[in-house]
Amino acid sequence: MKRMCTLLPEHTVRKITLLLGLLTILYTGFAQVGAPRLNVQGALKNSDGAAIPDGTKTMTFKLYHDGAGGTAQWQETAEVTVTGGVYNYNLGSTTPIDLDVFSQRVYLGVTVDGTELTPRVELTSAPYALHAHSATTAVSLTGCKGAVGDVKYSILPLDQFRQENGDCWVLMNGAGLSSDTKLNAAYGVAELPDARGLFLRAHDDRNSNRQDPSRSADTPPGTYVGDEIRSHNHSMQAAGNHTHTGAFKEVSNDWRGDGNDSPGNGTGNDDNETSMNGSHTHTINHTGGAETRPKSINLYVYIRIN
Repeated sequence: MKRMCTLLPEHTVRKITLLLGLLTILYTGFAQVGAPRLNVQGALKNSDGAAIPDGTKTMTFKLYHDGAGGTAQWQETAEVTVTGGVYNYNLGSTTPIDLDVFSQRVYLGVTVDGTELTPRVELTSAPYALHAHSATTAVSLTGCKGAVGDVKYSILPLDQFRQENGDCWVLMNGAGLSSDTKLNAAYGVAELPDARGLFLRAHDDRNSNRQDPSRSADTPPGTYVGDEIRSHNHSMQAAGNHTHTGAFKEVSNDWRGDGNDSPGNGTGNDDNETSMNGSHTHTINHTGGAETRPKSINLYVYIRIN
């Protein structure tokens, strides 16, 4: 996970990249269950993007239940060594972390030289296992994983999928979202795309040489496009070559006296008439199935909304 944050201009450190390589849980026995330590790593850079000089920085780490504002649920301050712009620190080294902090969503705030960096980083994996499991069994997390707006494929139906990934996930089935879901409240997504039965296609933001010509570079992700077949030509080979022949008599100025008013040549013979050869039709048969598609398998598609 990488986050870029900006400090105030008067500080030497202008940017921070938090590499929450997240998070190493240090278990050392039952006696320390109430005081776990969480390892965080980060890279501090100046305004030019270069690593800050080696040395020690005064850093404060805080855990919040809010992405912005709110009250810190835990904090500690330490002198942290920075080498090559990179720091490594174990949260809980001086101030014990109450496991109840992880009973709900937690955000990490990092303060360098007195200024808290923004945005805060949401902890989305291992720390919540501290609240869910004993010190002697570090099983995999079954709470919410991933970030809001993430999409996942799975062969598991909804109930089983939520057992593994948390109840913050729903099927991407076109349903409306209530205003209190984060995907709606924070990002304005009031209605989910409906992915049922559809192929998903990566967004193409290029203005030329596009692989997705039915959309523009500005078309929002999640926009539906109906099916169609690309314009193309069909060629037909010639078949049933034929000619039309006819025998015609020269019309004379005389009329036969047999009561017929058809012209003749005065001989009384009228059996030579125009004839047609090779009369025929062309039939083009269609082949194929119910739709145009590549080879595929079907999976559930889920999206995280909280």
